[in-house]
Amino acid sequence: MFNKKGYTDVSDTIFFVITFAIVALTIGVSIHLFYATQVDIRAQEAKILYGNVVEGIFENGLTDINGFDIYANANIDKSVAKNGDFYFEIDIRKDGVSKRQIFEGNREFKVSCDLPGPKLPKCYSGNIFVGGYDVFVIAGSNSFGRKI
Repeated sequence: MFNKKGYTDVSDTIFFVITFAIVALTIGVSIHLFYATQVDIRAQEAKILYGNVVEGIFENGLTDINGFDIYANANIDKSVAKNGDFYFEIDIRKDGVSKRQIFEGNREFKVSCDLPGPKLPKCYSGNIFVGGYDVFVIAGSNSFGRKI
């Protein structure tokens, strides 16, 4: 039944426009929230780097600690380690005396990892025993990853 004042067509159009605007706004906000998030993978990258370093040490042993090349043994690209987002340190000790230290990357991560804060690097460390040596390994990452 038609309204004598002629509001039937106008009220349907206004209702359609308002509904369309609400749906479009909801979709737009949802897309923005999804794509604006940033993935924090610092802790996972530190664990992966630590695992690669430890695997390189275990596979090749420490028969010659002065000629030990961690980059070749652990398949670590030197340019990636030097870009400032990563850090690793290997301290090879025997009877409590440091025999050799290998470190690469941003050295201030060693201190920054122990400090609280959302923008500071995350580190992973551990001790392993290989060939009579006590090896302390620390690996850190401050690479936040890409936005989705």
